[in-house]
Amino acid sequence: MDRIDFSVISITAQKRTGCKILNYLLHAGNLQTFNVPIAGEYQLYSESGSVVSASVEVDGVMLTPPFKLTSGNKMVALHGGPDSAFLLPDGASDLTAEAWY
Repeated sequence: MDRIDFSVISITAQKRTGCKILNYLLHAGNLQTFNVPIAGEYQLYSESGSVVSASVEVDGVMLTPPFKLTSGNKMVALHGGPDSAFLLPDGASDLTAEAWY
């Protein structure tokens, strides 16, 4: 069992700049622990900020994003998509992201 890579990305929206949000990088087929910091809708994104088409296994249930997550630890794995994707709150596609990981 692997742990999800932790990173911080800098985001810029039209009306705000220099904001930082936490994100998690999922790797295809690797079951990983994701400590959901804030309950809400989550989506998969590429490094460029585009929505990624893939499924996510969450605590043994296959889900297609966007999906709701409650806060706390979840076991997650990326399936049927790219080798890796960022798991972020839904709506991050409205932001331009630069990632460090």
